[in-house]
Amino acid sequence: RGHPSRTHGSSLEGFVAPSPRGVLPSMVPEVAAAAPVPGGGSYPEDGGGGGGDQRAAEEVLVPLHHWVGTWVAPLLCLGRAASEDGADGESRLSEGQPATIQGGQGSSEEGATGILQWCRESIDQAASSMEPIQLPGLDLSQSLRNHTFFALGGTSLADLISQREWTEVYPTVEDWKKEICNHISGSNVAIRTSDGRTIEGIFVPRSYDGPLQDLEMANGSLSPRNRLPSPAGVVLFHANAMVGLDMYEYAQWYRHHGMHVLLITMGGYGDSEGEASELTSYLDADAAVMWLSSTKGIPLERILAHGLSIGGALAAAVAYRRPGVHVTVDQAFVNAHEVAHNVAHTRFDGFVPHWAVSGVVEASFPLGLQAVAEEGVVYTTDGYNNETKLKACKGSLFVFASSADTMMPTAFARRLLQTKYATEDPLSLQPCFAEIEGSHGAFFGDQEAPATRYYDYLVGLNLIPNRRLLSQAIEEARVQGLSRKFSYGFYF
Repeated sequence: RGHPSRTHGSSLEGFVAPSPRGVLPSMVPEVAAAAPVPGGGSYPEDGGGGGGDQRAAEEVLVPLHHWVGTWVAPLLCLGRAASEDGADGESRLSEGQPATIQGGQGSSEEGATGILQWCRESIDQAASSMEPIQLPGLDLSQSLRNHTFFALGGTSLADLISQREWTEVYPTVEDWKKEICNHISGSNVAIRTSDGRTIEGIFVPRSYDGPLQDLEMANGSLSPRNRLPSPAGVVLFHANAMVGLDMYEYAQWYRHHGMHVLLITMGGYGDSEGEASELTSYLDADAAVMWLSSTKGIPLERILAHGLSIGGALAAAVAYRRPGVHVTVDQAFVNAHEVAHNVAHTRFDGFVPHWAVSGVVEASFPLGLQAVAEEGVVYTTDGYNNETKLKACKGSLFVFASSADTMMPTAFARRLLQTKYATEDPLSLQPCFAEIEGSHGAFFGDQEAPATRYYDYLVGLNLIPNRRLLSQAIEEARVQGLSRKFSYGFYF
């Protein structure tokens, strides 16, 4: 099916992380109690005095105990492989033997230096005894980055077919594209971005099956209240572990509800050119919306940007920079920083320290980078801060969330809504929110309740025809003899 629920997170599933807590945190106080304090003193537990040197040592040692146990140990577990003498190190630690402290008699400064040396040695001993987490050749930063952002960056469509074991079904990339295009009545398009790259897309015209085609021809002769709304379009932005072709179900739903559809594959994904990054993804989104507007003659006010997961960030960005564009964020996040922390907590069992995750995000998403898109519109990197952009966008916002989504919890969705509409009243937000039963990547069109809620919302924006009014229009056209024989049960 090629659905995101089949592809998200598969590379890290099944590994078991050894708990670092219970190695350094339990070891450090034991060693500290047994070790003489540099400068000739000893700890109170040993019955010694210690004087000023003792107090100076304690001022350094206590926070260092906390720092080593809380922050360094998890990183060592995640990042360092066991050394050749790991077995010996484990034996020494299990026996509780104190580490040797270099320093002897001296000043407070010398005492502090000795403790730091002891900490370094203790860290080395602990690291040599720990079994590392196996992350198939990936370090912590790359694992977290790839699991949360740009999982398929640099993966061609041919490689993706192979990874998904689809080679028997789709021997070539063209076979995959052909089947999808035939299924949704689409055609392949190439879209040029403002920085000179080409990204792949599929354009799907709204369904002109049966009565809708006849009504289009007769539209000018119908009474105003029964006329079809002018054509509207939607741009679909895929999730982290997907490409544009995977969004075919979404395209089919919109097409059958009377909207033109454009699916794109983000730069650096599949066969779209470039390297996946925050800034290039913004330019991809802008190019797609402007292509749909200029090529199909659809005003921005009648364009909807629908983004799934990380695609929600693209939808939010283009809706912010192109006033009038409506936006639907589907199981998306509030910003890169918070979703990275959430993923680290849920996927790595809370072993990754806060500052380590922050470092990954800061390295992956440098702030303040700028690029100029069509018509001089400037995009600026902000760490995928969807919350800020959606608050300022002029178009309407609809939000989907999945009930069992641990990656993008429902709290993210509600925050985005509350920020945009400046209210926490659930009744006020209800028309703009729908919850899907399932985990991350669940498709709203598979379930009646969220699909109906969303349909009513789009009808309210006049982006798709209303069932009742469409039936009236069909009857009026039939009476006037302006159309062929109608079927009432077509695709609504």
